[in-house]
Amino acid sequence: MQPKMVIFDVGRTLLEYSEFDSLKGVRALMPYISENPHDLTAEEIDQRTSEIFALFDESRKQLFEVPEKTILTLVYDVLGLKFSISIDEIERIIWTEDVVKVPIPHASELLDKLHEMGIRTAVISNIDFSGDLLRNTLNELFPHHHFEFVIASSDYGVRKPNHYIFDAGITRSKLSPADIWYVGDKVKVDVEGSRAVGMTPVLYKFERNTYGELPEGLIVIDDMIDLLKYM
Repeated sequence: MQPKMVIFDVGRTLLEYSEFDSLKGVRALMPYISENPHDLTAEEIDQRTSEIFALFDESRKQLFEVPEKTILTLVYDVLGLKFSISIDEIERIIWTEDVVKVPIPHASELLDKLHEMGIRTAVISNIDFSGDLLRNTLNELFPHHHFEFVIASSDYGVRKPNHYIFDAGITRSKLSPADIWYVGDKVKVDVEGSRAVGMTPVLYKFERNTYGELPEGLIVIDDMIDLLKYM
């Protein structure tokens, strides 16, 4: 078996998001605050931000994605905060400061090998940060990648396993779903979502995830480079 395209999830599949610290991002924004009528500290802003972000958990459970910038705009208007920089720059600072991003072992080698084999690659990811920020990060950490497209749920308004986000990838690939493998670390989100639209799912068993009984006939890998064994 050899697919014509392999589409990847990002978090815990291509990248590990580690050392998350939302307060660090708020502190990085403090010098850019031009109006703070309630003299809120970074800690107070971080707490209120978390409270408002939590309001959108239900929409995520319904497989809808509200972009980070939209929620931040709400937060800052509620708190009366004004900034000397744009909301795009605010989002970039938070994305840069909040989370340490580390490539998954052997992901880069796998991408290189797939390109050598003539197998196309792309990305479909659940993320509330903008697709532009995700693409920039992938460019930095995988400078030799050949992703034909990067689909971020923040740009589409729906999250995996909603079939529409997978359908968008199929349409952009101009391939039959049977010619596409989808690699991700979550059974319900990645495996069941991609299988439902006709792709061949591949489960990457991220070491810190917990897995129960797995579906029969599923391609399962513990190391990214092991994907080549199934081709």
